Amino acid sequence: MVVREAEIERVARDLIAQWGRRAAHVAIEGLNKSIDLKDWSRRDKWVRVVRVIHENQGSGSEVQRAKLRRNRTAQGSPRKRQSRGGTSLQRSNITPPR
Repeated sequence: MVVREAEIERVARDLIAQWGRRAAHVAIEGLNKSIDLKDWSRRDKWVRVVRVIHENQGSGSEVQRAKLRRNRTAQGSPRKRQSRGGTSLQRSNITPPR
């Protein structure tokens, strides 16, 4: 079963309209059911629907990483890392032999 991207986006929009923030959970239930039934083409459809929902609701992995970076920046500078010996990590000026 080949499903066009427009159909995937329509299903995602319909789920978001009906379920709001739970739309991804509902789509994942469809994904799990298709896996249980070993219906691989339907599984592929639901994977695409879940992805579109995450992108539309701002919960995709790129968005999550950006939010984490923004939160860390808002909280101040990141913690300084220390080596196990207790000395600070510094870059060596020694060049490796050739």
